[in-house]
Amino acid sequence: MKSMLKAKVFLFSFLWIGLIVLGNYSPVPGARLSGEEGVTPVAPEPKPPVERPAQAKPSVIKRRPQPQKKVVPRKQITQESKAAKGEVSDERYVTIDFDNVDIVLFIKFISELTGKNFVIDKAVRGKVTIISPTKISVKEAYKVFESVLEVHGFTTVPAGNIIKIVPALQARSKDIETRLRQQAITPEDKVVTQLIPLEYANPDELKRLFAPLISKSSVIVSYPPTRMLIITDVLSNIGRLLRIVSEIDVIGIGEEISVIPLEHARASDMATSLGSIFQQAVRRPTKKGAPVAAVSRIVADQRTNCLIILATED
Repeated sequence: MKSMLKAKVFLFSFLWIGLIVLGNYSPVPGARLSGEEGVTPVAPEPKPPVERPAQAKPSVIKRRPQPQKKVVPRKQITQESKAAKGEVSDERYVTIDFDNVDIVLFIKFISELTGKNFVIDKAVRGKVTIISPTKISVKEAYKVFESVLEVHGFTTVPAGNIIKIVPALQARSKDIETRLRQQAITPEDKVVTQLIPLEYANPDELKRLFAPLISKSSVIVSYPPTRMLIITDVLSNIGRLLRIVSEIDVIGIGEEISVIPLEHARASDMATSLGSIFQQAVRRPTKKGAPVAAVSRIVADQRTNCLIILATED
């Protein structure tokens, strides 16, 4: 009995150990355990590989190259703006040398040189001869142009963006420049109207005095109510008349103005000599006790070689 019991215990232990071993044993692929019939092992679906987000590269913004600003000198800007307005710089120098050239061609030359627009009257005709061996500026060339027109009896009359070239006789009835006495005078031969207010001199007397000192195409008008002289003449000649007015428009009682033309002596030399004589002269009483004649002013006009004397009636 005891031996049978031991055999059963041994057998039971052996089976128990076998079950434990079989429970931890993994079956060979393709083998099936009991109770697994009809069960088909399903292989796990492969998961798609997870793509790692690409590391963002730092964006590089390409800047377009900026055009470099060209620094233009102010002098060049001024010249370009003048060119756009039809003006030409006066800093250029030219040589003017014409021999018996038609005046219309000369006007065209000045137009291209200065950029000015001219309208030429049909009466403008003639030949031009200019001898100028040295170079002159554009501004001086235009003054020469005005002098040439004045010599031939023509003048310029500005009208907006154009300049009319007409006979000088017609210019006095055109819309020409009107100037006051205090305005600066430049040596130009363009026709203007000058207003000359007087303080002491008689306008009618100065009109008579200036009559031989102006050109035939000029006009002089006196207006006694306002003691005014109105002269239409070339600007260069008006400057000469204003210098004479400044010398003779002074305080004087019983004095007259006389114009004495000279033939064999220079007016400037004679004025200097007479001035020194009258300055050194001492008033000597006459038999009646009256003073001798006194001279207030002596002015020499070199253009006409005349003496203009302001003295007492005696």
